[in-house]
Amino acid sequence: MNIHNFANRQLCEYASIYPTLASLLDHLLFTVGNGYDLDEDSGMIVDGDGMRIDKYPKMHSDAWNKLIAKCHAKERKWAEEFKRYGNSDGTIDEEYLAKNCERYKIINVDDSMFTEDALYAELISTKALLNKDAYRMDDYHRPYPLSEKYSDVFNLNVNTPEWFVQIALNLSKAWVRFLNEEIADNNVWIKPSLRKKKVNPLFAAAMADLFDDIKADPAYDGWADNTEEPESDYGDLTWTTRHRDMLVTQVQRLESLLNA
Repeated sequence: MNIHNFANRQLCEYASIYPTLASLLDHLLFTVGNGYDLDEDSGMIVDGDGMRIDKYPKMHSDAWNKLIAKCHAKERKWAEEFKRYGNSDGTIDEEYLAKNCERYKIINVDDSMFTEDALYAELISTKALLNKDAYRMDDYHRPYPLSEKYSDVFNLNVNTPEWFVQIALNLSKAWVRFLNEEIADNNVWIKPSLRKKKVNPLFAAAMADLFDDIKADPAYDGWADNTEEPESDYGDLTWTTRHRDMLVTQVQRLESLLNA
């Protein structure tokens, strides 16, 4: 038993949502209201149709072809309905659409991708992508806000197969390792007025243009005129430390399940 078949399909069909296996596991184990439930008797996560994620069938060539064709059709529908990837004359930019469709491809995960080191490497790569994006420079890579009641990682029990507990443990340890380094490097959100490093000028210019457009709208009601500087953010030291500590406790609980 494993979740390879489930992961393969999800990473293909929802490539824009789950660019990495770590992001898929984060959604599955941490995200509240993710559409999945925990079956207490088996200790396994089930999808909205009640199917255990370790019971997904293997994808063969016909199934892959149908799924990828479905994803391409979805992209074209979005392009037509929401004018995405459009040319100035209103037609679809076929070259851009085709390039965007390249992300839908056959996925073949293996055991090595579920290790702590492999998941940690994906967290690092995601952080690097955020740092390269001038318009997301104020985003800090963090786990989905954890809930001890609703995040499924907290509900894995003695019936959960050891191999799946190990995956959850590996993800939790990877996040602890990542967050420890973020805290040690002081790579946390600080309110703008206290920053030594000023905001990227590209980002600042884009935000200024955005607010100018908002204020020029006839429907503008003045909400942006007296915006106060934020005092906290999910990427700040308090939130980062809180979630690191929650995951440290979770690591200890998952290890106890494995040793039970």
